[in-house]
Amino acid sequence: MLQDGYRWFSLGLAPLAGVGIRRDATLEERALHGIYEHLTMLFSFKGLRSYKAKFEPVWEERFLVYQNGHAGFVRAALALERITSGGA
Repeated sequence: MLQDGYRWFSLGLAPLAGVGIRRDATLEERALHGIYEHLTMLFSFKGLRSYKAKFEPVWEERFLVYQNGHAGFVRAALALERITSGGA
């Protein structure tokens, strides 16, 4: 890529990667980690991160802020799934 004049490019996000792995993670964060690890038939976030890892990226944290409690979180999670799966 450097020969084409590019020094870096964005691979986009890997939603939920790294969530809930810290010792002080909340119960909700740990639940999200469980979704990331085990519910790949609904959300393919783990596979997406694995694919992007082949390019040896420099990972930067991004944060999602939502409102209206659990209902707002569910809406945000479904929107992330639509975005990452190419849906409208």
